[in-house]
Amino acid sequence: MKLNTYGMFPAVVAIIFVSFLTACSTQTMQLSGANNHLSSPKEGSVLPVDVSALLTDSMRDVSLLLSSGPNQGRNMTAGIPYFAASGRLCRKVVLIGEGVVDNYIACKIESTVWILRQAVI
Repeated sequence: MKLNTYGMFPAVVAIIFVSFLTACSTQTMQLSGANNHLSSPKEGSVLPVDVSALLTDSMRDVSLLLSSGPNQGRNMTAGIPYFAASGRLCRKVVLIGEGVVDNYIACKIESTVWILRQAVI
C-alpha cells in the first residue's frame, strides 16, 4: 500500500498555522503597569483645566500661549491625538519660551485631565 504524503501536507500546514495563532493569542498584554505610569501628577505636570479641555475637545493641531501653570508664558503646540501603546489618548507637544524648545508628550489620564511628560527619544 502506497502512502499519499502529499494529501497530509495541507493538514500539517493547517495544524502549524493554528498552533502559531494560538500561541500568539494566549499572550496577554500587561496593562497594569502601563496604565498607571501616568496617573500620578508627581510623574508629570498636570495641564491647566482650560488647556486640558481644549486638548479633549479638539481633534486638530492646537497652538496657544499658556497663561497659567509651571509653563506659564510659553507657547505650546500640540499635534493631532493618537492612541499610545498604553491605550491612552496622547499628543506630541512642543513648548517654546525664552529661546528654549522642549519636546513633551501630553496624555489624557481622566475624562478631561491631561498630564505633560518630557519626551524620551
